[in-house]
Amino acid sequence: MKRNRKIIFKIVIITIILIFFGQVSYARYTQSDCLKGRQPVAQPIFNLKEGIPIKINTENKTGNYEFSIENFKENKVSDTGFWYTIEIALDVDLESFESNLNFKLYNEEQEIELTNLKTEPILINENKKIEQKYRLNINYNESEVDDKEDIELDKIIEEILSDIHIKINAEQENI
Repeated sequence: MKRNRKIIFKIVIITIILIFFGQVSYARYTQSDCLKGRQPVAQPIFNLKEGIPIKINTENKTGNYEFSIENFKENKVSDTGFWYTIEIALDVDLESFESNLNFKLYNEEQEIELTNLKTEPILINENKKIEQKYRLNINYNESEVDDKEDIELDKIIEEILSDIHIKINAEQENI
């Protein structure tokens, strides 16, 4: 019995020594983390400042309508950029009146090309206050001949000019 105790004692001592000095680890470590966070949603701001309405008719044949597009409101600036187009919307097909009406769009003093009364997409960037000023020049040329048909045409064109709209189509920039 004493002999068994000595053997068991030696085995326990050897096991303890091996545990302390050996490369084997019998411990287990676990960690559980729970992270909570909220990502704020980007604030898109696209603001159109309208100008003063203009009246174009047989007496007042040219008019300039000024407006601007901004990416801010008060002190809050848009977190996203936008691509937008400017379109001159009429309720009638312009082809039959093309010789009598002329539209030109300017950004500051630079003329912007209009294709079918619509611009190519324009970018307004984010995170910086930007105001893009525009001027739409509308010129009305009366018919040269004063017969009854041309007088009627002038009346139709005056009606068209009283109902011109500017459409801004904006799309958030893809990042």
